[in-house]
Order: sequence, then C-alpha cells, then structure tokens
Amino acid sequence: MKKILVIVMLFSIGLIAQEKSSEDTWNQLKYFSGNWKGTSSGKTGNGKGERSYKFVMNDNYLFVKNKMHFEPLPNKTEGEFHEDWSVYSIDSRRQKYVLRQFNSEGFVNQFTLDSVSVDGKKMYWNLESSENSSPGLDARLVVIVKNEDEFEERFEMRSSGDEFSSWMTNIWKREMNIN
Repeated sequence: MKKILVIVMLFSIGLIAQEKSSEDTWNQLKYFSGNWKGTSSGKTGNGKGERSYKFVMNDNYLFVKNKMHFEPLPNKTEGEFHEDWSVYSIDSRRQKYVLRQFNSEGFVNQFTLDSVSVDGKKMYWNLESSENSSPGLDARLVVIVKNEDEFEERFEMRSSGDEFSSWMTNIWKREMNIN
C-alpha cells in the first residue's frame, strides 16, 4: 500500500512540474499573443498588414495568420498581396523554439530561435530549411521588442559567404481591445 501511495505521489508531483514547465516554456513568446497592425518597407516596396497570434491545441502551439498588401511598383502595377501562416512549436529534444512558416508564394521556411539578448528584447531566428527557394540562400528574422505594444521585425537574406542584408522591415503595433 505504501508503495502505491509513493508512486501516486511521485506521479502527481511529475504532473504538477510538467504543467508549470509547460506554462514557463512559452514565456519568451507570450508577448506576441493578440492582434497587430503593421507597416512594411524594403525591397518589396511599402505595405500595410495585419497579423494575429493565438495559442492553439491545448497551448502546444502558437499559430500566426499574417496578411500584407504592398503598394504598386513599376514591375508590379497592381501591387502585391502576401499571406503566410506560421506555427511556433517547442522541440523539447533540442530545447529550441521552432518556427514553420507557410507562404502564399509557395515557400515553406523553418527557423529556430538561436539567440536572445540579455534583456530578452532582441531575438535572432535563423533559417534551418526552406522549400522551393534558391539553393545557397540563407535568411534570418531579427525581432526587436520596442515596448509593450510595438515590435520591429527584420527579414534579412544572404547568398553563400555574403553578409546578411535587409530585405524587409516591418513595424507592428498591438491593436487595442475596446470593450
């Protein structure tokens, strides 16, 4: 009987520790939960967009829907519409956040969070793999939290051996909920 009681207690302690651990694992990304409006500038031109971040499937994933509309350019007289769906997950084996991004242009990118500044406000997401992109292309996302309701996101690319250069910069502002 004592043996069963000890096993039950150990199992219960394990569940409690697991729940706390699960909550704590998302601390780095909880900031983003909610709805955002943004502006974009860079090689794709200027644009405006909206984005939402929502925890799904028992809070095991952070799901993102992103839509951007870019102003017309000489080679794209009607402008450009971009949409992507992203899923953040936690690879417990590697102890890393993983971002899988599905783009309307047919690219599927997988990034990992590789470094965070000491104050937690700057994150570097490095490309691990990309479906349907040019060989030798490397990319990263740099996310900088400006304040409670604003962050900057830079998409940077490079070819083999080159330095990263900015492709696009987005500024996102949290939408305020008015009840």
